[in-house]
Amino acid sequence: LKLPFRFKLWFDLQISLLPAGAMSLEPLVEWQSPSLKWIAAWLVVWEAVYRGAELGLQNSDGKLRSEGPSYIVSLAHAVLVTVWAAYNFAALWRADPIGKSMVTSVEGQEAMHVVYPFLAYLVNDLIHIAFPRIGSWAAGVDSIVHHIGFLILGVAALGFGIYPFPVCWLLLGELSSIPLLTRFFLINSGRGESLAMTMTNAMFAISFF
Repeated sequence: LKLPFRFKLWFDLQISLLPAGAMSLEPLVEWQSPSLKWIAAWLVVWEAVYRGAELGLQNSDGKLRSEGPSYIVSLAHAVLVTVWAAYNFAALWRADPIGKSMVTSVEGQEAMHVVYPFLAYLVNDLIHIAFPRIGSWAAGVDSIVHHIGFLILGVAALGFGIYPFPVCWLLLGELSSIPLLTRFFLINSGRGESLAMTMTNAMFAISFF
């Protein structure tokens, strides 16, 4: 479905980055509603992972049982989005400035699909934060603001079909979430002083960019 309005996005690119003789680019970007079907599908996937993790950790104690399911969902999301974004990032690396800024190519269009599991993950996590009775994940105001902010950015990028390359670059930041989330399981399983913990801390420091 298309909303009854248009949004004009003006790109002023340096002459050196434009084709010979071109001074500016003025593409018309028209809003197209992101697919609620795909968001819902990924929402079901993340909730299924959560429920499966909940069953698997039902005999655990402390935070591993109460917060572990959400950490498992976050870890699965981080791995998926990182690998997917890296693939799209590589595909768009040699694209021209227009191709990196607009979904004018097949690679650009395919790259935007990674936003769907990302948006669904944010929604799923917000649901568990807002309604603790369906889970035990406790989070602060900073997490809520973070999720809402990235939901807005994700929907805008997906709806207007803009910035596929920067979107992939942004989602590559999930790479550092993998060791960060792994720390939770090491600490809460009595391995907080292990070699694995030392290596995980080092990986986090290296991957945090």
